[in-house]
Amino acid sequence: MNGTPTVRRCPVCGADGARDTVTRSRLPAMQNYVHRTREHARAATEGSLALAVCPSPVCGFAWNAAFDPSKLVYDDSYDNAVPSAVMAEYYDEIAEYLGEKYQLARGYVVDIGCGDGRFLKALAKVWPQCRALGVDPALPDDELLADGRVRLIKGVFDESQLEAAPSLFVCRHVLEHIPDPVAFVRTLQGAIGDRRGVPFFAEVPDLSWIVEHGAFWDFCYEHCNYFGEPSLRQLFARAGFAPVESRAAFGSQYRWIEGTAAGTVTTEGPTLAGWPERLETYAAREQESIAASRQSLATWRASGGAVAVWGMATKGIVFSLLVDPESTLIDAAVDVNVNKQGAFVPTTGRMIEAPAALQRAAGRPLAVVVMNPNYLHEIRGTCASLGLRPSFVDAAGAALA
Repeated sequence: MNGTPTVRRCPVCGADGARDTVTRSRLPAMQNYVHRTREHARAATEGSLALAVCPSPVCGFAWNAAFDPSKLVYDDSYDNAVPSAVMAEYYDEIAEYLGEKYQLARGYVVDIGCGDGRFLKALAKVWPQCRALGVDPALPDDELLADGRVRLIKGVFDESQLEAAPSLFVCRHVLEHIPDPVAFVRTLQGAIGDRRGVPFFAEVPDLSWIVEHGAFWDFCYEHCNYFGEPSLRQLFARAGFAPVESRAAFGSQYRWIEGTAAGTVTTEGPTLAGWPERLETYAAREQESIAASRQSLATWRASGGAVAVWGMATKGIVFSLLVDPESTLIDAAVDVNVNKQGAFVPTTGRMIEAPAALQRAAGRPLAVVVMNPNYLHEIRGTCASLGLRPSFVDAAGAALA
């Protein structure tokens, strides 16, 4: 291992007795950092994974006990944007839901870790009188959007940035990056002050879905935390937010949780009996799953076919490293994010290409590994527009209809 496991007490509930599960000796520290040269990509900072799981049945939080936050630098070379109609529709769905539930027609929304502000743009489109603040250290600069109704700030959130009393806090795909998530969420209490009842909406990858689907490509270094519903509820309660509702979303790959600022909150909640054992069972079988995916690609190549991986964000980068570390099985790594096209995958140095690169396979059977089947319809349409009729498979090698 490239690091010694150090964090043994659960960072959420404080329980001792963490149990070891998934391990990886080599992962890029930042899979969504854009590398403009192959040399820079191959020299990318690496880390190791030592996934520990809390033994408490009312928590079950999992975290990378070997995580070193000093390996991560979020600046304007970091890019995890998904320029997709599917994701745009999903943003609209969240905006509609939150606006109706929390009466945001004239509200003030604060989005911590807002990325490029794409969700806030959707919110402003759906609710034209809503104002919003987005804060993210990876922004290239401060910016005003939607006729000045959306303000983006490059940096970390601070109460002094607020221009009005918040109607809602939003934190999407951030909590999985924070080594001390309880302390992070508690910072919102200072911004809320005496205004109890202010709602907080968070979204994270769902650990239950990863384990159920054997999605070894979803464990990465950037994500030092992995939540299920009980651990999310524990996090909210211990940070002073009363959990109100939690649900699966985006094909059950994500989990939402909503709560309200309440000061002292009971930590009682749903249990997840047998969860450490489930994660240990998954870990014991993971190498078999990786080998099966590798064999699936090798069989296709042996028959004279070409292989492409579609989706070079977290899933595609981790998948290609674990399944094809020597770059002998995958012919093309494709992503629709124009900013990533022509850049290189960290650690392996594989080039990321535009979908049009698949036309090189004309005349050969082509298998497209769809890293996220939520985008299958969109990917199929793009391939058809290029005159391609490939076979589509998921990352486990199963055919996609």
